[in-house]
Amino acid sequence: MISLRLQDEVIGKLNEIAKKEKRTRTDIVKEALSVYFEKKKIKIPAPKQKAKKK
Repeated sequence: MISLRLQDEVIGKLNEIAKKEKRTRTDIVKEALSVYFEKKKIKIPAPKQKAKKK
């Protein structure tokens, strides 16, 4: 989990986009980070899967 502070103007734009695209702000920020990492050629390992209970 992460917490961050954004300018009011950035939050406003994020809210507009989220409403328009019917997505959560979290999803939009995750996508923005993915695009940034891809552009910078930063590889992110796949999340580890939890072991299933029997």
